[in-house]
Amino acid sequence: MKDYDRYADDRDDYDRDDDYDRNDDDRDEGERRRLPHSGLGVASFATALIVAVFEFAVIAAACYLTVSQPGGLDEKSPEAIFLGLGIIGGGFIAVVGMVIGIAGLSQPRRSKTYAALGVAINALTILGLIALIAIGLAVGDGPPNP
Repeated sequence: MKDYDRYADDRDDYDRDDDYDRNDDDRDEGERRRLPHSGLGVASFATALIVAVFEFAVIAAACYLTVSQPGGLDEKSPEAIFLGLGIIGGGFIAVVGMVIGIAGLSQPRRSKTYAALGVAINALTILGLIALIAIGLAVGDGPPNP
């Protein structure tokens, strides 16, 4: 096999419709070889999963601390500050993961599966955080205590 045969774009028979590469010299008609996964796409997908689980855990901890303490969680307590920074930090990491996923989608001759999943999960995480912040601002502190 010649060195240039390994690259899909160097041949005229490259199938651009999906994540497969066809080389009719070595294979029967219809047999296909998968393109390698994008490293950036895998990184984006892994980042998305880690951030989504982290954000869920931080929000669950915030809910638990709010319910378990009489009068709710004090906004100036170290726990509340730590939880808020965790939520905001996770959002920034999700943005970075989404940018990495978009870069993975633009890589030629690479499978786009993990990159697309990473972009989608990071986008859902960011939209969920924005919705959660909007709901928190709309509800405020709740009804005033008499």
